[in-house]
Amino acid sequence: LKLWEQAGVAPGAGDRWYRSLGQGMGATLQYANEIDAYTITDRATFLAQRASLPHLQVLVGGASIAANPDSSLFNPYGLVLVSPDKPGVAVRPGLQFAQWLTAAETQQRIADFGLGKYGQALFYPNAQVGRGLKSHPEIPADGRAE
Repeated sequence: LKLWEQAGVAPGAGDRWYRSLGQGMGATLQYANEIDAYTITDRATFLAQRASLPHLQVLVGGASIAANPDSSLFNPYGLVLVSPDKPGVAVRPGLQFAQWLTAAETQQRIADFGLGKYGQALFYPNAQVGRGLKSHPEIPADGRAE
């Protein structure tokens, strides 16, 4: 919706040209392919299904994420840990997962994901280790949950 707003367009449910499917991205891509329509998608889903989408091609966003000149099309993912102050929260497993996800080896695996199969990375890691962690009795002073 933000992209439509930036384009100065306000699509509505009654507009014949606009369809909000309420489906997952894969189903939306299949539908767009079947009716020769345009859609907004994430690159990873498109690349994973490209072989079954002969009528679709990327028109905006560059040939790869790295070649995308429009930062408003970036689709970042993030990890948010549940507050350790919330009753019943298993703090250490959450910290262990965050530490694994932000480790250099895991960040490299994320950077390499898709290269062999699709010829381009599907994700670009940008972990900021320890960002936002606060002091809490269940979080060791060094932030390690080993």
